[in-house]
Amino acid sequence: MRSKEDKDLISYDDVRYSESDKDVIDVKTCRILRPLGFKVLLSKLNSEKDELKALEMIRAYLESEKGATTDNAIINLLADEKYPKMRFVNITDEGQLWPFLLNECKIEVEQRKQHKDRALYYLSTFEARWQRGKASTGSQGGAKRGRSNMHFESVLIGDEAKKKQTLERLHKLIDGRKGVSVALAIREAVEGGLITKPTFRQVKAEFGDIGAESGYNNAYRNNAFTSEERNGVQKILNEDGAPKQ
Repeated sequence: MRSKEDKDLISYDDVRYSESDKDVIDVKTCRILRPLGFKVLLSKLNSEKDELKALEMIRAYLESEKGATTDNAIINLLADEKYPKMRFVNITDEGQLWPFLLNECKIEVEQRKQHKDRALYYLSTFEARWQRGKASTGSQGGAKRGRSNMHFESVLIGDEAKKKQTLERLHKLIDGRKGVSVALAIREAVEGGLITKPTFRQVKAEFGDIGAESGYNNAYRNNAFTSEERNGVQKILNEDGAPKQ
């Protein structure tokens, strides 16, 4: 029997076995599903001197864990290799997931012998501001809750010129397209650190008719894009030239 501390982990009763290695199941689990992203974040925080950039990096990592997919490694560990061919996508609410991830970051940083004060300061500052934002949003009542975060502009990263440039390039890639093409552009922008992961509603509100939500979500989760497709999108997103003022 699992302890109370495991209450947010995957329920075996809710996990289905499949012969296909392409199937994806929604699960809720407070675990790090992107260990490389976790390590990269902590490495960069140690050397980042710009507080705003550091806080944006933390948010980008936390956003990347919402909806992150993983292979069967964690499930096999928990369930004695009962589900050898399944992939999973984490749908845990950020109110549960983010405090866990922030705490894991602090634990890892505390174990270092040097260069830890700056990273701890950034992590604590982000957590305090995020908690204040949650409290402020909740006090506004149901009619106003989360209104400002509905806009796609809220996921853009960088100064105003950079945000404007990113948005223009995304419109160049997405306008008039649906499904897979939209998911590819958004995913590359997220992985490139240009935006945090938006909701389907935010993408649709900004770019219009982008097709069915299920098609978009499946394409984003499966990440079955070719190197040629990804390179083409990256080329447009990272075109040379300073942001337009």
